[in-house]
Amino acid sequence: MVLMRLRSVTAAVVSMLIATTTVAQDYNPTGSHIISCAPIEVWGSGYGSDLSWEHFLGHEDWLSFIVPITVTVNPESGNNVGRMFYVSPGLKLYTNMHGYRKAKVSLGPSLFMGAGRGRQNDYSTPFYGEQSRFMYGAMLNLGLNWFPTNHIYLGVDYGLGITSVNKYDGVNTGISFLNRVSFKIGYMFKTKQPIREDIAPTSE
Repeated sequence: MVLMRLRSVTAAVVSMLIATTTVAQDYNPTGSHIISCAPIEVWGSGYGSDLSWEHFLGHEDWLSFIVPITVTVNPESGNNVGRMFYVSPGLKLYTNMHGYRKAKVSLGPSLFMGAGRGRQNDYSTPFYGEQSRFMYGAMLNLGLNWFPTNHIYLGVDYGLGITSVNKYDGVNTGISFLNRVSFKIGYMFKTKQPIREDIAPTSE
């Protein structure tokens, strides 16, 4: 009698654990997203800030799509401070996103396009001085991301980029390399909701 009751209780507990695990692991594929800003960002020889939107793809949260928008000023432009506007969409591949560690490393490529006013650092050219500038290229980004709570996000990103187009007043100066460093703080919006099979809609 006691043995039969023990078996019944054990079976009920096991069934409950299996059901709980199934519900916890079965998520809506709509991912979370992060809105963040970088109060301090260094892009090439310019300094500024950015605003980013990041969306996690799928339900595993190991890959995201991010779009940073950056505005910088260049103190090397003398009395006429050069201003640049950048858009750099890219991907971030996270490590151990579902682990217990709050710090996550990310790596991913991005494309960038910049437009504004700039200054060539080549005194030998007759075009030395502030000019209209347009650039386009690719960048590889390495990030350290910290999630102290379910919603707070802190991050440090470093990017190494190369330009395929780097024009001053319409003249392409060729390939050039640049660095990007940003310190970010943001808020993560959790849009995931567990799906339970017993309440999920069924097709007729």
